[in-house]
Amino acid sequence: MVGQREFMNPAEVRRSLQYDWDGKDRGQLLELSGQYLELGVTEQVLYVRGEQPQRVGEKFAEALPELRRLQLTPSPHSRAAAAASCASRLGSTQLVPRK
Repeated sequence: MVGQREFMNPAEVRRSLQYDWDGKDRGQLLELSGQYLELGVTEQVLYVRGEQPQRVGEKFAEALPELRRLQLTPSPHSRAAAAASCASRLGSTQLVPRK
């Protein structure tokens, strides 16, 4: 119909994000990924940096089982706390948690 708006179903929207990891702190990677999951970011692309990208990639591969478990287990953080934490890491206050 002319003039009728079409809206996307928010449950069908896929949220993606790309970020880097230096391979030094596996806990940091797991925490950050969990926070992004809490915000609804299910498609996470990780790129490696540093002088030994192959070694960082290997460390990432070792962390994959734990990262996959994050998708299945609810995080202990509330969505609001995760949003605040991510916003401070990203230097932005524009992140708003899904309800």
